[in-house]
Amino acid sequence: MTSNEKKPIRLVTYNNKVFVVGLEWRAIKGGLHYMKEVKAIGKRENLDVVAIRQNDSIQAGFAPKFSVPLKGKYSLAVSLVSLIPGKWLAVIRLDKDDLNTDYIVMASTGGLVMPWTDKIVSPAVLEQEVVDITSRLAKGEGEFKVFGDKRFLWVTDDLSLTALLTVKNLKKEFKLKPLTWGLTKKERVSWAVFLVFLLIAFSFFNRYQQNKEHKARLLAIEKQKLADDINKAARYKAALLSLKHPWVDKPVNATLD
Repeated sequence: MTSNEKKPIRLVTYNNKVFVVGLEWRAIKGGLHYMKEVKAIGKRENLDVVAIRQNDSIQAGFAPKFSVPLKGKYSLAVSLVSLIPGKWLAVIRLDKDDLNTDYIVMASTGGLVMPWTDKIVSPAVLEQEVVDITSRLAKGEGEFKVFGDKRFLWVTDDLSLTALLTVKNLKKEFKLKPLTWGLTKKERVSWAVFLVFLLIAFSFFNRYQQNKEHKARLLAIEKQKLADDINKAARYKAALLSLKHPWVDKPVNATLD
């Protein structure tokens, strides 16, 4: 495969979890700020999501926009390279009951995804792919395993993805992340509905608070009016008492000579 060819994205399911196959893997040299480099690549090449594999080095697996949103789905390559140690090649039949089905081809160089694997190939080119990949694996140090169907003579070990890719083995870092803050149409609709709900709820709450404050003001006015009336009556009574002559309430003692 030449560098300008693009691998098609495919989705596969194991244990009711969706995995992405077909990412474009690249070495990243950004150090602690590697995501800056990753996002720059994504923006420059109009890519949508990325999977990150960190070992002694950092790799990024990119994918363009797809008919189904890939954000939050698992990268099969990152999952397998993280869970299976050492150097290996995995040749996985897409349909276990169909001998003529296509195959997932995945390889690890010892903790990192081998570039130009993480793809799906037809039975017609499978043998040549295996020869090319195993020759590259053999150039490095140490032995390697070949996982797959034992009917192939070059397979050394069985591999059950159903047993391997269980919920307890899957981690958050195996998932694809968005390269931008852009939202899907479904997410935009959901956020719009949520914002409308918040506005309506705020409007009702604001109206409730206004009614509550209005009633409190009316009650305060009534209390003040009552207090003013009581004070007015008290002052009026006091004024009347001050106008009385002293002899009004006292008996007159008169003697006749």
